[in-house]
Amino acid sequence: MGINTGPVTANFPQMMKTKDTTVSGLTGGIEYLFKKNGVTYMKGWGKFASANDIDVDLNAGGTE
Repeated sequence: MGINTGPVTANFPQMMKTKDTTVSGLTGGIEYLFKKNGVTYMKGWGKFASANDIDVDLNAGGTE
């Protein structure tokens, strides 16, 4: 995980690799559940456009 015992040291490249693997596993699991249950999702930043509408600035560019 990036922490070495004995004289305790931190292995930052290993820590980042472990973090990346964990994040990929968690987000991949969420995407699988969305797809399995017919949930449409968008990758980006959302903001309230009105009381009933949300605008999403998509990571790939554009707004929906």
